[in-house]
Amino acid sequence: MHYHQVLDTGELGGGNLYALAIAERLKAQGESAPVWIGGGGPALAETERRGLPPRSFDQNRLRGGGIRAILELGKLAWRFRREKGLVHNSSVHTYGLMSRAYSAAGIRTVAHVQIESNAESYRWAFRKPPTAIVTCAQFLVKQLEEALPAETWKTCRIVAVPNSVDVARFFRGDRAAAKRTVEAPSNRPLILMAANLAMHKGQLTAIRATAELRTLGTDAELWLAGVERGGEIAFTARLHELVKELNLGERVKFLGQRSDMPELMRAADAFVLPSTNEGLPLTLLEAQASGLPVLAAPTAGVPEIIAHGETGFLIAADDAGGYARHLHELFRQPELGEKLLTKAFSRVIEQYTMDAMFGNLRKVYAEVMR
Repeated sequence: MHYHQVLDTGELGGGNLYALAIAERLKAQGESAPVWIGGGGPALAETERRGLPPRSFDQNRLRGGGIRAILELGKLAWRFRREKGLVHNSSVHTYGLMSRAYSAAGIRTVAHVQIESNAESYRWAFRKPPTAIVTCAQFLVKQLEEALPAETWKTCRIVAVPNSVDVARFFRGDRAAAKRTVEAPSNRPLILMAANLAMHKGQLTAIRATAELRTLGTDAELWLAGVERGGEIAFTARLHELVKELNLGERVKFLGQRSDMPELMRAADAFVLPSTNEGLPLTLLEAQASGLPVLAAPTAGVPEIIAHGETGFLIAADDAGGYARHLHELFRQPELGEKLLTKAFSRVIEQYTMDAMFGNLRKVYAEVMR
């Protein structure tokens, strides 16, 4: 039995890392879990590092349309018909591009909705409905039910399987030792943000909040982990210009793509995500499991995992001053952070572990194959 995991790009965003984690679990149970990648890059390297079997397809051909797309779809249909099993797509858009190949192959499919989109995008992607749709957050279930035509539900079911964190990798440790490991400063607070460099993710707000902290009397450092997708550099250049404009100098560090995220989480003193477009961000769960106070925008599924003032803080995505004030208080009153961390960690362990997620996903797989 093959459980094909199809990634959306060659980058290592949250959705792709989630798919690789599923493939690893399947492999550990003796199942075949080929990983399909529409290009090379970090995703291919990480797939090989984890000892998972890579498969390739040409996503540029599919996006381009015409005869080249038809030939690529024909090739994919032949390969899936030959290997059989179940296909799990990590993104709505990639499912939409490949749905005709799945239909021609007669293979069972699961499409994963990791981020909210508009009704038109959903209707385009699911014009040939999958066997099941899995969402990373509960709010997306209602959104899809309202967006898709009624006939879709005659052949397709939808279920929420919340994102989860691997507590074997992300856990609270010795912060001072972790700072030494990643060469973080020990004499000032470290703020971490892990996200692709993009306008909607909120790096501009994080940088401005770091500058605002100075005016409040807190000299903190901000580390940005992530890269701009598609090899672009325009937004990255804008971020560097803002750092220079605000005279932050060495206080903002661009880490690029990192594979040592657990160590970075353990070294940081707070985690921020002022994003305007999300699903259920995996990084927030990882931060909570690692003992980090979390500050994020109340976007999409974020309020499902953060209760304001109880397990973190919900602050408007463009409110740099609000982020700065809450960070200032956290750094001045460590006991406030400890109170948040205790409740947040308990909730993660109860509801968002990899074991719970994988168990629920295997139930979906079994129903799909029946």
